Amino acid sequence: MADPRLLSRCGIYCGACYVYRAERDGGTLLDELSAKIGVSRDEIKCNGCSGPVGEQWPNCQNCHFKTCQSGKGVENCAQCSDFETCPDYKRAIDFTTYRGEDMREGVSRIGAGDGEAWLAEQGKLWSCPACGQPLMWYDNNCRRCGEKVKQGPVMWTPAPRSEPRP
Repeated sequence: MADPRLLSRCGIYCGACYVYRAERDGGTLLDELSAKIGVSRDEIKCNGCSGPVGEQWPNCQNCHFKTCQSGKGVENCAQCSDFETCPDYKRAIDFTTYRGEDMREGVSRIGAGDGEAWLAEQGKLWSCPACGQPLMWYDNNCRRCGEKVKQGPVMWTPAPRSEPRP
């Protein structure tokens, strides 16, 4: 059974997040991320969007979608009456489609109660077909065996650590 803490409220797959992967994979990936975003290795921690707030990366704790959902009294974006027309969600879809995700399908399946099957599928999708190593959203090649896993360059530019919004 996949970890239910990886069920996001917007439809992204948390298991391919660079913070989530760096914490679990450690080594040079953890060093690289620490240097890129300017925090210590010990500060790089996240247990997924549906994990306890204290176990989430600050960007996840302060997620715009979570704040919006709380204000509207919904559990995820698919339950919102503005889901089809939301400009913020459209921008997120444009970004995540570039890295190989289908947020709309993800959040629709999670909202329909099909989250466990979706997580299992995502776990396979975001694994190297040659060696099974979990992949990050921005991997072009497997970090373990070097297998090419994406066509074309996908820039790995981690977002800076965000602070809570006022």
